[in-house]
Amino acid sequence: EPIVQADETPIKVLEKVKTRQAWIWTFNAEELVVYRFSASRSGETPVQVLGSSTGTLVVDGYTGYNQVTTPQGRTRSGCLAHLRRKLFDALKYAPDFQVGLNLILDVYKVEHEALAAGIVRTPAHGQLRNTRSREAMAKLHTWLTENQPKHIPSSPAGQALAYGIGQWPHLEVFLGLPGVPVDNNKSERLLRVIARGRTSYLFVGHDQGGQNLAILMSLVATAEACGKNP
Repeated sequence: EPIVQADETPIKVLEKVKTRQAWIWTFNAEELVVYRFSASRSGETPVQVLGSSTGTLVVDGYTGYNQVTTPQGRTRSGCLAHLRRKLFDALKYAPDFQVGLNLILDVYKVEHEALAAGIVRTPAHGQLRNTRSREAMAKLHTWLTENQPKHIPSSPAGQALAYGIGQWPHLEVFLGLPGVPVDNNKSERLLRVIARGRTSYLFVGHDQGGQNLAILMSLVATAEACGKNP
């Protein structure tokens, strides 16, 4: 698939005395959803799933995806919602961060208008992004760089600004590719079932149980993505 979104979340595995932590990953495209169980959070899982495929990979800032986002592999696209969340969390310490939030809102307004007009992923959508979204993103980058010296790096505000600046080459990838989403919220929604599981079934009984869970969820989620009743 040319555009894939991915994310990962922890899951507990039962041991003799206590549980240990493992991970469930999701890799999803338009009508294909794959869940993958892994005993670790290493970059081996993205390599196993995506291999040497090319295209765009939409992810957050986690370095585990670095092995597949290479010049010979996939272009890495960042998640604007992650930056927004960090700026929002720092808002109580730095009320002027509302400026940055408003600039991100301008980008989402463009996406909303494209959806309402039925032009998502079309050249017309790309034109909107290349004008209004690009202007908003340019202002956001200027705002981030101008504010970074004003905050202690270890503070919530400083960390939010550093995340935005460090991820910037990936955050603006969507501007030139109308098919690429501005955030990775779809992957986060697909992992909510695991988050709910942490408070209901609590853990899987063993690694094979985790693999079985991932296979079953892949079948169900892909059927739903294709408009079929699982």
